[in-house]
Amino acid sequence: MDFEELHRSLAIYLWHTKSNQSSYRKILGAKDADSLELAWSESGEHEPLKDAAERGYRIEFGYRSGGSIILCPGDEGYPRQLYDMQAAPILCVRGNPELLKQSQIAIVGSRRTTGNSRQISPIIAEEVVSRGYIITSGGAFGIDAIAHRHAMACQAPTIVVSAIGTDKVYPKENRDIFEYAWQNGAVVSQFPNQPTGHAPNFPQRNDVIAALSFAVIVVQCGEKSGALYTAQAARKLRRPVYAAAMPGFDDKTAGGLSLIRSEQAFMLSTVDDFDQMMPRLQREIPFEVQSDNCQSSLPIVPATLSETQAQIVSIITKNAGTTRYLLKSSLPDAVDFDVSLLELELAGVVVLKGGVYRMNGYM
Repeated sequence: MDFEELHRSLAIYLWHTKSNQSSYRKILGAKDADSLELAWSESGEHEPLKDAAERGYRIEFGYRSGGSIILCPGDEGYPRQLYDMQAAPILCVRGNPELLKQSQIAIVGSRRTTGNSRQISPIIAEEVVSRGYIITSGGAFGIDAIAHRHAMACQAPTIVVSAIGTDKVYPKENRDIFEYAWQNGAVVSQFPNQPTGHAPNFPQRNDVIAALSFAVIVVQCGEKSGALYTAQAARKLRRPVYAAAMPGFDDKTAGGLSLIRSEQAFMLSTVDDFDQMMPRLQREIPFEVQSDNCQSSLPIVPATLSETQAQIVSIITKNAGTTRYLLKSSLPDAVDFDVSLLELELAGVVVLKGGVYRMNGYM
């Protein structure tokens, strides 16, 4: 291996094994073979340098075999906007890495949603998609899921930034989002695929969401929400932050309102605001928006339901249930189950909370 290959393979080895961060930074900062040898000898790593580099090469091959690629700072194809971060991270990408170069808008918010946020989120998502931007979020319950699923309904790509690697699904109830992103977007993580606790990873994950995005939109969040961390990360990176106009006197909206009051975010209150915050993209649109599938009106119960949708509504009216319960126990032969359930959720007929579907209004 020449110096560049050796350096890169060592970086991947250290990233995957989660070695000491101080040593990791010194080794990454090496400018030539001699300084690299010195940094390695002082790192306390027991693996010989060349053996570790060979392991790094095999680690990368393993990721490729699983359908993911590793992008290191300096690689061709590494998203340039991440160089704005204090330390550009190694990224693992499963899906289409070219989408990371496209202009993205982050839509974030709390996991526990209100009726207002469930009405507003699809409208915001459609305005973002229709202007040629890709929706980027964290794949979590609540606002994240609504934003991703609306991109799915529009047959547009979406980018999920994960805190636990690119191959795992968390939460498991959002498997449809991850599977869609693997095929039609991208799942991105600065963390390796390995058994590990993930709670401490979320703030760093939110840093990447903010860095990838042209702007961050906070739909709804409380005063101690991870969405506020994403907003703060965006401000440090000089990314504009917008907060959706929401009624007060509700602790679930206090975080977004505080951003507006403290002039840390612009208020997003009408569709016209989108034209001021982001130009329509023409040359960068990597997909054709299927606008007939996108509904920006307020959620209402459809006048007519398909047979599968009528069955789902009948079941949930009697008993709330998980996706598995609905499909396995009551609708085993419904080939259009996933699409039918997604359309009911986007229309605001049913609501997903804690992995359980309920009729809207029966929270």
